[in-house]
Amino acid sequence: LARLLKVQWGLGGGGSAPSIMSAYVSIHLPVYQGPNKINCIKLLRELSGLGLKEAKDLCEQGGYLTRSVESSKAEAMLQRLKDECGLVGEMAPA
Repeated sequence: LARLLKVQWGLGGGGSAPSIMSAYVSIHLPVYQGPNKINCIKLLRELSGLGLKEAKDLCEQGGYLTRSVESSKAEAMLQRLKDECGLVGEMAPA
């Protein structure tokens, strides 16, 4: 059992700590306070497939952009939000 846990999940004794980060994460965004609100809404619509009203509400009120997305895709989404809008979101385990 110990060998199975170590091989499949990276758990057990060893020099390195196992990765606790889940394969899927949720992205939570704060309220947008920047000058380019329209560009931020456009980007939120592009990234999430939200409608205009939902993207505007997310931009003005904050909340979850997406839930249960792969962590690599979430990192790319967060980087685009930071680069294009200056919006810094955070990832949470899904």
